[in-house]
Amino acid sequence: MTIWTNDLDFNDWKSGLEEDYPDYTEDQLYSLMYEINNDYLDEERAFLSYELNRPILILGSMGLWDGRRAGYKFARGTNLKDCFSGTIGDYVTWYTEDGELKCKDVHHDGTNYYTYRVVTIPQHEFEEYVYEHSFKEAVNKYTEKLGNYVEKIYGVTA
Repeated sequence: MTIWTNDLDFNDWKSGLEEDYPDYTEDQLYSLMYEINNDYLDEERAFLSYELNRPILILGSMGLWDGRRAGYKFARGTNLKDCFSGTIGDYVTWYTEDGELKCKDVHHDGTNYYTYRVVTIPQHEFEEYVYEHSFKEAVNKYTEKLGNYVEKIYGVTA
């Protein structure tokens, strides 16, 4: 399920925009399309405001100028809406797939892929477990899929 994207097709928007803004040039309509779509992202953030009270882990596969790299970081907050912020590339799509909340972020060097998970233990305990065991084991044992939360908010059932 696609939640939000800025990878837009002007032809999908054109007739509706021309009807509502008949005096606008095509360039103005094009800009308006992105402005309206960005407002939709703000609405999605508000709709998906759900306090998890637990750390959010962002798993990344980054396409960089010198190749693909894996990494992770923690979101700045503990609210589900915090997954929908940060740097936005040229084309971004947030979506759910197999119970996961994911993001495809296309930028000038390549494409980044993110998966968002909620950590089920305190962040410092998670980090200690990573140091003592393995990152993969920690993710498998102490995180939950966030896409299930999103789909529940939208009323989507598998």
